Amino acid sequence: MEQEQRHQLKKYIDLFLRRKNLIFCCLLLAIVAGLAKYAKTSKVYQASSLLIYQRQSINPTRMSPDVKTRTREMISTLTQQVTSRTSLEKIITKI
Repeated sequence: MEQEQRHQLKKYIDLFLRRKNLIFCCLLLAIVAGLAKYAKTSKVYQASSLLIYQRQSINPTRMSPDVKTRTREMISTLTQQVTSRTSLEKIITKI
């Protein structure tokens, strides 16, 4: 049995040695084609996120001017945080 396995192994090695140029050319062609495809594809990434918020139940007309100002500031700060580069990079790396 062991001699039969050796004979089988020798048969595969001989086959590889006879066809090594063909195997090498196919492998080289696949690598070149893959690199060409990689170079041609655009390096543009798209990310999306969902932001859910709940409207305030207080009537805005009855709010004091100070509360309105703070609310606007909070929304502005939240917008800046969501669209900041570091925040977007975190979202991209999670995907």
